[in-house]
Amino acid sequence: MRNIEQEMLAAFNTNTDFHKGNTSVIASRNYTFVRLHGHLICLKDVKTNKVYYSCCGYYTNVTKSRLNVLGANIKQVNYQWLQDGKPFHDIDLGNIVSFS
Repeated sequence: MRNIEQEMLAAFNTNTDFHKGNTSVIASRNYTFVRLHGHLICLKDVKTNKVYYSCCGYYTNVTKSRLNVLGANIKQVNYQWLQDGKPFHDIDLGNIVSFS
């Protein structure tokens, strides 16, 4: 695990803000967001501890590495991403967040 990933994970787990290089964690009262190159790749609902993952259409090794550190359990087989042995479904995390 890279140093930046260790720091990202620590901030994610403690719901604190973090920014280094291309990776940031933004903590709010209800959600913790993880961004990579400005794209929302992970979202945690603080109340339920439910975690959602997205690659935002970027199926790269760096994105996969960041998501795996956050618990996504993604493997790549024959150019296809598998999450827990099933095809990875990229979702728009913006549709999950409620700002009310």
